[in-house]
Amino acid sequence: MKRTMTRWMIAAAALAAVAGSASAQSYKAEIPLTFHAGDKVMQPGQYRIYMHGDSNAASFTLYNVDTKAIGGLVAVRSGQVSKTWQAGVPVLVFECLESDCTLRQIWNGDQGSAFEFPRLRGRSGEARLAVIRMSALKAD
Repeated sequence: MKRTMTRWMIAAAALAAVAGSASAQSYKAEIPLTFHAGDKVMQPGQYRIYMHGDSNAASFTLYNVDTKAIGGLVAVRSGQVSKTWQAGVPVLVFECLESDCTLRQIWNGDQGSAFEFPRLRGRSGEARLAVIRMSALKAD
């Protein structure tokens, strides 16, 4: 009994630590297109995006508020952000080949580099980019 209680307390402390770090870096966005997040297909809808970590690599959790679907990705920092992006306005960038879109970048609006995800592979044709603005959620 004592061992089980200890395990539950450790699990609760770990969950609280993750929840606390997620609330410090969380965003919301209305995504109007179906897209790939890693190997998962995500449907259009209202999303909450949680960033875990803030160094040269970070993981992101994408939560679709409408469908309750969850996707996760790991990203690395890329080079410079687009000069057309407005400082202070975080964005999601999708790369689309025909109707097949993949989340490519997340930028928090204030750093000189964005987080980048792997490119679409094995497809021919010219890709187009879709840039969707996000807004930061206030910490609870």
